[in-house]
Amino acid sequence: MGNSLRCCLACMLPCGALDVVRVVHLSGHVDEFSCPLAAGDVLAAHPNHALTDAWSAGASRKIVILSPDSELKRGRIYFLIPPPRAPRRPPPR
Repeated sequence: MGNSLRCCLACMLPCGALDVVRVVHLSGHVDEFSCPLAAGDVLAAHPNHALTDAWSAGASRKIVILSPDSELKRGRIYFLIPPPRAPRRPPPR
């Protein structure tokens, strides 16, 4: 059973897909990194952005912003997005 699962994954995933960190830009451009990487390394090259990943939303559907010291894991896809804005408060009465 283990061999058949490995064969199926090999057919669906391109070679090395689990060996890199992918960062997707809003434009659709994808950066791939094969070395260990922290979120701060990506954010230093892209000021005024935030970094999130596909797994952070989970069932709650809330986007979780990664801290700059978060380690980016190989095989995962991260998204470079504009920083979230604070919710607007109604004017005082």
